[in-house]
Amino acid sequence: LKLEILDSVTFLRSLEEMGYSYDEAQALAKKSGYSLTVLRRRLATNISVQRPEWVDSYNQVLIPFLFAGVWDSSNQYDISILEDLSNDLSYEDLEKNLQVSLLLNDSPVWAVNSHRGVVSKIDLLFAIAAYVTKADLERFFKIAKLVLGEDNPALDLPEDQQWQANIYDKKRQYSKGLRNSIGEMLILLAVHGNELFKGRLDFDCEEEVNKLVEELFSPLNLRTLQAQSSDFSVYAEASPKVFLSIIENDLKTDKLFLELMKPVSTDIFSSQITSKSCLIFLSSNIKLTPKGCEVRVFVFLIILLSSFAVRPPL
Repeated sequence: LKLEILDSVTFLRSLEEMGYSYDEAQALAKKSGYSLTVLRRRLATNISVQRPEWVDSYNQVLIPFLFAGVWDSSNQYDISILEDLSNDLSYEDLEKNLQVSLLLNDSPVWAVNSHRGVVSKIDLLFAIAAYVTKADLERFFKIAKLVLGEDNPALDLPEDQQWQANIYDKKRQYSKGLRNSIGEMLILLAVHGNELFKGRLDFDCEEEVNKLVEELFSPLNLRTLQAQSSDFSVYAEASPKVFLSIIENDLKTDKLFLELMKPVSTDIFSSQITSKSCLIFLSSNIKLTPKGCEVRVFVFLIILLSSFAVRPPL
């Protein structure tokens, strides 16, 4: 059974239909981050569901797992990230902690072959947020810059050979699972971080996310854009105004985004990724007040999208 993510309007309307007043529904939505998994714990009458044993007994153990999200235990670079997130605990000890955590009721972690991860990032984030320290957050943002800022060696190959990047050992050091997971955590902290941490820790997650996105595109050059193109939607969702300002400023000067957005190859083996899908994401999903800079950027996007070649269906 797959449950689709509810939009905020449907989430609030459903709570009101359950008998909650508008103000109560707003408070519940805010405290649960509009997540059905978190809401389940908030509304549970069973204490073991409302506050599972691992919240009190294993919160410190789970913090590095929370911020990594997903990793490959056979990848030495992923392992180094876990050790850094734990403030230099050895991975041998981290693995022991994970194996013990797997035995807990309603365990928040999973393991399949060499792959490890947390069941629900947002559920775990809200459950153990009170135990997260400023140092934990600072370590995460340092790690996020390292992982998300990694170059893509596949770009060293001719375009028609990039799909063979693994054969030529031209792949990123950090696993794709870890990179994607770090991006997802960046979005969660941008959306919910200040609600969870700013008052208690005096740590502005939104500002840190904005700063990180700016740093990932500085200095701005074609290689950087190509390496980051698969994560445009992450940056657009985590820091929409900063990301859109990067696009607008570039279109006024070097126009590197135009160079990146050339028509794609029709070769079915080509691995070239253009920004078309990411720009469609921007134009349809990013909710910004339509005035000033944002309007001009969206006009640029519409013009650019109209000039793209479409990849034939595979």
